Amino acid sequence: MKNKPNFIIMGQGLGAILLVIMTFLLLTNTRPGFPVLDEANLLIHESGHVFFGTMGIFIGILGGSLMQIGIPLAAVIYFKYTKQLLATTFTLFWLGESLINLSLYIKDARTMLLPLVNGGIHDWNFILDQLHLLNYDQILGNTVYFLGLVICISGSAWAVLSFLKNSKQLTTKDMDVLQKKTFYGKEKKSLAYIIGTMNMILHNNPSAEITKGQSTLSNPLFLDANGRLKTFDFVVANPPFSYKSWSNGFAVQSQSYMWDTCT
Repeated sequence: MKNKPNFIIMGQGLGAILLVIMTFLLLTNTRPGFPVLDEANLLIHESGHVFFGTMGIFIGILGGSLMQIGIPLAAVIYFKYTKQLLATTFTLFWLGESLINLSLYIKDARTMLLPLVNGGIHDWNFILDQLHLLNYDQILGNTVYFLGLVICISGSAWAVLSFLKNSKQLTTKDMDVLQKKTFYGKEKKSLAYIIGTMNMILHNNPSAEITKGQSTLSNPLFLDANGRLKTFDFVVANPPFSYKSWSNGFAVQSQSYMWDTCT
């Protein structure tokens, strides 16, 4: 566990502030949207008609909207999978904004007042007419708008909460405990002992207690104040399954090495 560099935390903070401002503008503008994103949405929308155009006229016309939503959704999934948090929250906002942009098109299905590219077919007038849902354009449009708004707010909230979480730096006391009272290691061979020690130094834990000795069972070195074996939350070891003399140096039946047997 390490503190994140300050420039990463600052970047997350600036990104969170920007998303909050953009969400506020979405909520307060008469016609919600952003020119840069809307132009990108339009380009993707039109490419969807080309991509789905070979699948029939209905799918070809619906394909513009499918592509407009599918591309930002794919970006959200990709960045979430690759654990790029800031990019995930921004593309999530983009997905929400794209839905809001699409909702205006849906609500225009009957009035058809929005300008069309090259004066072509009004997608959602055609789609809803084919589905016999043209009279429900306002209900469907408002539903899509609300969904987009929720997604935009979710992206902004996620960015803010992640920033607040990551900005909580470890205290000096936390770092002291982490470095001096957390990592223990024991190696039998000199080379492994040296590598283990160097590994702790390289990972900023120079105070980790790495020792060199014989079998941990026959020669335990990590004891508490009462001389009893220390207990640990996690233990990583190479069990000596192929080492025939693994029990040399101690009595297997000794109370010091007894454990409960599962039945």
